[in-house]
Amino acid sequence: MEFLWRNSYFYFPPFLRFVLKKIKEGFDVFVFLFFNIVFFFSFYWFLQGEIKNKNIFFLVLLFYFVILVIFWRRKKSKEDLRILKSKTIDFENILNKETKDFLIDSLTLAEILKPQNFYLFLLKNILKRKNIKKILYRLETEKDLDKKIQIVFYKKRVDNLSLNYFQGVLEILKLAYFFSLKINFPEINLPILFYALSQLEDIEVQTFLKENGLNQKTILSSVLFEIFQKRFLPRFEYQLLSAFHQEIEKRKILPPNLFKKQTPFLDKFSIDLTYYACRKNLGFLVGHENEFSLLLEKLKEKKKILLIGKKRSGKKTIVFHLAWRIHNEMVPSYLLDYRVILLDLYEIYEKNKENFKEIIKKIEEEIKSNEKLIIFIPEIENFLTHADFDLTELFNLPQTIFILSLSYEDFLILNSKSVFLKDFEKIKVEEIKKEEALFLLTFKSIFLEKEKNIIISPKALVAALEMASFFYPEKFLVEAGEEIILKGTNIVKKNKGNFLNEEIIRELALGLRKNLEIFDVINLESLFREKIINQEFALNLISSRLKIIFSGLELKYGPITTFLFLGPEGVGKMETVKRIANIFYGSEKNIFKLDPKNEENLEGFLNYFLINPYTLIFLENLEDINEKNYSLFKKILNEGEIEKGGKKIDFKKSIIVIFSKTLSQEVEKLLENKENLFVIIEKIKKEIGKNEFWRELKIDEIVIFDYLDTQKIKEVAKNIFNEIKTDFLLKYQFDITLEESALEEIIKRFTSKESGTEFLRENMKRIINSSLAKLILEDKIKGKNKFSLSFEGDFLLKEL
Repeated sequence: MEFLWRNSYFYFPPFLRFVLKKIKEGFDVFVFLFFNIVFFFSFYWFLQGEIKNKNIFFLVLLFYFVILVIFWRRKKSKEDLRILKSKTIDFENILNKETKDFLIDSLTLAEILKPQNFYLFLLKNILKRKNIKKILYRLETEKDLDKKIQIVFYKKRVDNLSLNYFQGVLEILKLAYFFSLKINFPEINLPILFYALSQLEDIEVQTFLKENGLNQKTILSSVLFEIFQKRFLPRFEYQLLSAFHQEIEKRKILPPNLFKKQTPFLDKFSIDLTYYACRKNLGFLVGHENEFSLLLEKLKEKKKILLIGKKRSGKKTIVFHLAWRIHNEMVPSYLLDYRVILLDLYEIYEKNKENFKEIIKKIEEEIKSNEKLIIFIPEIENFLTHADFDLTELFNLPQTIFILSLSYEDFLILNSKSVFLKDFEKIKVEEIKKEEALFLLTFKSIFLEKEKNIIISPKALVAALEMASFFYPEKFLVEAGEEIILKGTNIVKKNKGNFLNEEIIRELALGLRKNLEIFDVINLESLFREKIINQEFALNLISSRLKIIFSGLELKYGPITTFLFLGPEGVGKMETVKRIANIFYGSEKNIFKLDPKNEENLEGFLNYFLINPYTLIFLENLEDINEKNYSLFKKILNEGEIEKGGKKIDFKKSIIVIFSKTLSQEVEKLLENKENLFVIIEKIKKEIGKNEFWRELKIDEIVIFDYLDTQKIKEVAKNIFNEIKTDFLLKYQFDITLEESALEEIIKRFTSKESGTEFLRENMKRIINSSLAKLILEDKIKGKNKFSLSFEGDFLLKEL
């Protein structure tokens, strides 16, 4: 894709350009004032009766409104960037007037004054604008931030400076263009330009933003507030966030295929999503680009499609968006003029149980006689679990495309029971990413602001998302974040305030955390045993330690607690770390694995903890640490906080787990001698007491992990296989069972006293993949989806 900007002003040198532009702006103001004066005098004379011919007045009135429309239209971009199909993008057509004028003025001044850093110069200018000052207010920073920027200018002539400045503008506009596409906005405006500036990898710009407490996440949220906030937000029945959809003006007219529908009976029991996409802008979508691209690819082949994902993961929204894109002709030609129909079979069945069969028969007849229909059946699991009705005939209708949605949980149960599901192409709908979650939470907060009559800080939204998975792990990220923000707004209203900031969210989190911890700590042993096998001694030590801390029997001034995990490889140490993270921090994602030797990793670690203190810290091979980092970690372990750049970084909400290769080797020797586990701990404590490196570090609990016996290794292997089996069932619809002969051979080959079960997972997966690949290449897998893995001199995958 090629990007350029053709504007007639660029043909003139900077001084002449500056003068001509000011003359043009002055002329525009004169024309606007002139026609306003003409209209008001005409109106006055009309009221006084001095204009005898009314037609003259109405002609003046019409002319005045035409001028107003022209001036109003000039404020917008010439083209809607969402429907551009050319491979060459001219920014002249997709910039609104305010942004275009700002960039031309800034570029002209830069060419005259010659700043050394053009991006910083542009940032200083944009921070002076009124709508950007509103963004700064929401970001809880100074309004006159532009005065802090000091610009250095070249004193001598520099070659190609104007060209460099222009190339700099194009780079920013490229970022702004892709961001506008991402948020489905029709043009590039000043807030979008400001966000694009904040994304630049310019050291001076990033340093300035960082020093003033601004980062890309909070700027993103604040920019979205500024762009999408309206005085009136309509509420749509089928999709709340459709209120933020920017209508494509060229597609306002109802298309012919929606005027003359030939499915009157079907229309009684269904919802025409294409019609709603036209009339109410249905189909607002954030994220899910991969899933939507895959959907279009499958639709090209007219395949039946099954969308699989957790409940509320966005399956229905993807289909709504398809309807919107079809209406706006933003799909490949093979999908044009299709109607997308939502047919809720469960709802029809519940309301018409007695004559359900006749209704489906008539619907089938209408569908059969109509081409270009996409029938979307949401939450098919509701129908399949409540109704005993064969849908095979309906789904075998020629020329009709069916899209079903099914929850991930129900797919595992229904896939083997419902034969017709095997004919559907599966698309897995993933949870949206964190940045996309911030998009959605911002949009939902705009509604909350209107309802509660308060202002919500973007920093509060970012903090809520950071804590969301910890406090509400069973919910989706956006839902959990929304729950925290809602609680925060209630606190603000209760205290008769009007601003929800990060501090209120952090205080709220402390209260929520206390309630959660009490429940989890009471049930710790059972929560651990769900995943960890044959490590009762280690799990009891961990549970006891955490119960003592959270009960308040022992006062702590550093991190929550620090564990030293020792023992052989592959016996469950890392699995235990993951389990602690899941229980106390909501997800394995909230583990920060730190390489003590890596300086860059350490810097990232400190920056991460500035904004996200609710994290488990995992240190592997701490003995490899250098002297500088050692003193830092000693302070973290012993005091639970450090200072960096005048800011205090808090580690008091963290559990720290340390692995030591050297001490684990000592433990292995003692285990081989059949030493008692408590005796081993005492010996390790004495070893630590002699070692200056370990002696100065505050370790709360030494946890010993024992070797796994053969029976326990079998249990671990079965658990690993069940996880792999579920993954294969979802991805490829292959149901695989494991025979005892294969299980024993896998354990024999890939486990040992030294490595435990460390290499089981990757090798088990490799064996299954290799066996499946062989069957596919030999063309023996068509129509078959149940297999058994056995061992008969070699691993074999057999059809069941």
